[in-house]
Amino acid sequence: MYQTNLKYSIETPPKYPQSFTGKERDSETGFSYFGARYYDSDLMTGWLSVDPMADKYPGLSPYAYCAWNPVKLVDPDGRMIDWVESFGGTIYWDDNATSLETTKAGEKYLGRNVLVGTHSRDENLNEDVNAATFDLYVESNHSGPIATIKGNTVSCDVEKYGTLPEGLYRADEQSYKGNTALLITSLYDGSMNLPTVKGNPNNENNYYDPKTRKNMKPINEHIMSEIFFHIGNTAREALKTLNGKPITEGCQTGMHGKGSSSIYKKFAANLIGFHGTYYLRSKPIPLMTTKCNLK
Repeated sequence: MYQTNLKYSIETPPKYPQSFTGKERDSETGFSYFGARYYDSDLMTGWLSVDPMADKYPGLSPYAYCAWNPVKLVDPDGRMIDWVESFGGTIYWDDNATSLETTKAGEKYLGRNVLVGTHSRDENLNEDVNAATFDLYVESNHSGPIATIKGNTVSCDVEKYGTLPEGLYRADEQSYKGNTALLITSLYDGSMNLPTVKGNPNNENNYYDPKTRKNMKPINEHIMSEIFFHIGNTAREALKTLNGKPITEGCQTGMHGKGSSSIYKKFAANLIGFHGTYYLRSKPIPLMTTKCNLK
């Protein structure tokens, strides 16, 4: 039978009271207390008792910490059970978060199915080819993203076509040029007119009244229309074809280059029937942790 030695006492506290989980170790036992149960990182790198929500995850060990995936997941209270983004940028499934109002303070509610685009833009909105990462999180798998693909979050010409700002959008499966894709629309009203970081002179609605078709002054916030997450340039690693035709005029695109067609189609197979959100963000900055040496 598994037995635990009490390694620390009140007189001799652990050298580092905060473990990598961010929870403070109990000075008497050396275990990390999460609220629902204790965690032992030294002897078994797992929980000391069964997950109180274990019946929801019959395919996982009830003692597994973060479904054995602590690099991508966190467990705030010992009950790893929609998707939310923690303050530090980690995305995890929180069964208690069913809306923005029920999400913990400082965290972002993402919904039950979400495509997360993590861009690599510089201050001028330039992004190297295949520098962005797209992770697909779905309701049926709470352990992390079920599929990942590289790609881009900028158009081939930011000044001409505009670029989608960071934020949360609605996303629904829709065919794009014969391939499975996601149509990205407004989260609030389903409108296909979306804002852009820079002006978008290519969209005539920015300069003409769509009803009267008469000239008008440019509106303060330019818009983009019919924005998709779709297949990239399957011929070469570029956002334009050899003859200069744009692959993307503001859309979000999967991997570019030779052999990318099969990679995208494998990823897009997971998008069939998808209804959820698209979350565009910058790369999270790792939280700085300070270790205290108690003497």
